[in-house]
Amino acid sequence: MQKTPFALTVNGVRREVLAQPHYTLLGVLMDDLKLTGTKYGCGRGDCGACTVYLDGTPAQACQYTLAELGEREVTTIEGLSPERAFALYEAWAVEALKPCNRCQSGLIMRMAHLLARVAHPRADEIAASVKPYDCNCGAAAAMVAVVGRAAHALTA
Repeated sequence: MQKTPFALTVNGVRREVLAQPHYTLLGVLMDDLKLTGTKYGCGRGDCGACTVYLDGTPAQACQYTLAELGEREVTTIEGLSPERAFALYEAWAVEALKPCNRCQSGLIMRMAHLLARVAHPRADEIAASVKPYDCNCGAAAAMVAVVGRAAHALTA
């Protein structure tokens, strides 16, 4: 199949790629744009490892082809707000989570989105944000403490 030129905006920068229309956004991010923060997990959209923002809303990059993407704005973990990202990374370290790293960037993306909307989310709001994840190592269950610590740091 012949490759087609596609233009997409990733982390605020307009990028051009030459790829097949059925190629996934995840594949383009990892292989063509060399953005390594977004991870491959299951390829079915179940695990959350490939979470990015499409027009500011969490989405699974493995579920979108270039042909479906259109003009949507893509934000990866590399494009997160530095303050919010740092607060989450630091809380993750302080809580001493030892994840398998398959879902870590996806969880951070999901939690950063929550913290952008709710300054001090309740445990049930955090759990609802984590619910879509198929977490094998138990890190998703520990996100209540991580997000609580990050929320405190962001508002202190």
